[in-house]
Amino acid sequence: MWFVFALISALVYSFRSILEKWSLKKVNPYILAFSVRFFALPLFTLPYLFGIAKLPILTEVSSSFWWSVILVSLIMTPVEMIFFYKALKTEEVSYVAPLLGLSPLITAFFGALFFKEYPSPMGIIGMIIIIIALYLLNTQKQQKNILEPLKHLFNNKAFRYIIIMMSSYSLGILIDKLAITSADIFFYSLINYSFVSIVLFLIALIKAPKELGEVRANILPFGIIGAVVASYTWLRFLALERGNAGYVSAVLSSSVLFSTIIGAVLFKEKNLTKKFFIGILILIGLAMIKLSN
Repeated sequence: MWFVFALISALVYSFRSILEKWSLKKVNPYILAFSVRFFALPLFTLPYLFGIAKLPILTEVSSSFWWSVILVSLIMTPVEMIFFYKALKTEEVSYVAPLLGLSPLITAFFGALFFKEYPSPMGIIGMIIIIIALYLLNTQKQQKNILEPLKHLFNNKAFRYIIIMMSSYSLGILIDKLAITSADIFFYSLINYSFVSIVLFLIALIKAPKELGEVRANILPFGIIGAVVASYTWLRFLALERGNAGYVSAVLSSSVLFSTIIGAVLFKEKNLTKKFFIGILILIGLAMIKLSN
């Protein structure tokens, strides 16, 4: 069942990037990072308002849960966001994007190290196929060869920023898993987004104080994206609760494929033949991960 949750989460997540591209082209990235989480926050109260979930007694919640919340809110999420923006400022997107596909491999490594979640040989092959496909999807026509992003970034700051960003993201997934097993997805979602919203607001206040008015000017699109964010977060946590973190991370990465398909339909994007064959590769990788379980 985790596979279904992760796949639907990836599909829902793909709509976030499309919505951002469509309606929020000129929004400051720090304002965007804060707003999409802040506008998702009210939705995390709905399970309690409709009696689907019940708030736990705070004194009975384990210390591991609170440490997880603190680590994700105060360290992982800000580090992930700040270093990704730093990488984009010092390097072209075409060189940065291919490296993001490595995150499932890092997640699988940390999962084996901390949770003793060892992928099967077929599962490992499936993850590698997805990683290769994501890498190829993000390489650009003007590059001399497919290894150019690696050669170009190996000795510069952007590469180091991306490694820090992906390590933070991958560790964050595992900490999410730890927190979920210590409480439940509804309580963790509510507390996580409450803390993260406060932290990202403070960062936006420091980094983009003059752009804070963009929040009020974009209430409707932020509200729609917030609903999308809340939906894929619940599904992502359900997948993590039941599945191998490395596998879940790989399946979540398929959101790039869904975004590509939607983008091709809505924005008439080019290179459809290349994207079609890469899509087949991603589907093969997903099938291997599914069969390995």
